[in-house]
Amino acid sequence: MPITSGPAANRDSYVSFRLDRELFALPLDRVERALRMVAPVPLPEAPPWIAGVINMHGQVLPVLDLGQLFGRPPRPPHPDQRLLVVSQAPRVVALQVDAVESVVEATPGELEPPSGHLAGSRVLAGVFEHREELVLLVDPDRLAPADWQNREDLWQKLEEQAARLLAESDE
Repeated sequence: MPITSGPAANRDSYVSFRLDRELFALPLDRVERALRMVAPVPLPEAPPWIAGVINMHGQVLPVLDLGQLFGRPPRPPHPDQRLLVVSQAPRVVALQVDAVESVVEATPGELEPPSGHLAGSRVLAGVFEHREELVLLVDPDRLAPADWQNREDLWQKLEEQAARLLAESDE
């Protein structure tokens, strides 16, 4: 993920969030909004990292369980959790996170590539420090498994199924 410099003092802005106690961030320009957790409609045949779908103003959004994508055991959605609506090539998705923290800034020089046990991560674009805490910068386009593009037929099937289930729940 190319990291470009922002207009204000060459600093880039990120939305920070927590999964368990770990602090992560996404580029601010890719986060459309943060929502209170709503129970996603589960989808049969969906991969385990898809918690279901939600209807946001008529737009059906898949909800990705970031905990499962990052190797944590599945947890049911909780009202204290949040959803981050993120633009992700080629669609918009909602990411299930434990808490949304704040907007943080970093200069490109403060970003370091993932190293050590994080070096092999496909989803991390970098690491930086904020208030003496390590922040793991996530590339939103790499959140889904590597074969995301090969699953386009699955996505279409799930989106059709989701639209049908959501229409039935509105009746």
